[in-house]
Amino acid sequence: MRHLIRADLRRILAKPGFYICPVLLFAMFIYGLFKEPIEYDSYFASLDLQSAFINPIFVLVPVFTCVYGDEIKSGTMIPAIGRGLSRTKVILAKFIDTLVLSLAFCLFLLLMDQITFDRFSVVLTRVQTLRVLSAYAASWLQILGFCAFSAIFVYLTWNPSVGLVAGLISIVFSKMILDWLQSRSHLPFYDATFLGQADQARRQFDAGNTWVHHVLFVLLWYALFLAVSALIFTKKEMEL
Repeated sequence: MRHLIRADLRRILAKPGFYICPVLLFAMFIYGLFKEPIEYDSYFASLDLQSAFINPIFVLVPVFTCVYGDEIKSGTMIPAIGRGLSRTKVILAKFIDTLVLSLAFCLFLLLMDQITFDRFSVVLTRVQTLRVLSAYAASWLQILGFCAFSAIFVYLTWNPSVGLVAGLISIVFSKMILDWLQSRSHLPFYDATFLGQADQARRQFDAGNTWVHHVLFVLLWYALFLAVSALIFTKKEMEL
């Protein structure tokens, strides 16, 4: 499995299309350096929007497209299975690909924020720094959840575009819909999901409380999504 992961990462990192979103983000970052100076309060006020919508979209599109889109087009997954690699390991390898690449994207975004702070001489306290890090960590956990959820539609339809659309729709609408359902029924429609648990982990971390169990619940959601993908992929044996 590790050979498949290494081969995937080499292929993706050598693909020019993978760098389109980072270049766009970098261009926006350079433009921002010549705008009016930022302050921590205004930055943090926009961080929730950035973490919940902007970052996931800019990360999901290149990562998901390169991990699943090229794989389906080239058909290299089938020979790997033919050589004895189990479908479960293939699914896990793709998830690890998304984990590594999405983490690299989030670190890249965090680095740009830090450069912006330096540019405008914004000095963060230890507490403020930890709040920024926890926001990015929660966003990364949610991005992984979106990727794992979207992958189900790839294995179901064998069409990466369907998975990508499902991921984008879930990023844009899931929080709003789940929050609305939760407020109307007082049932934990949002809090019980990987989105809500990642947010809870962030809030508890910021408050200095125990947060690990919330992350464990997020991992359980990942395991559920991967199990569903494995079940669907196994049933497609005759089609492969």
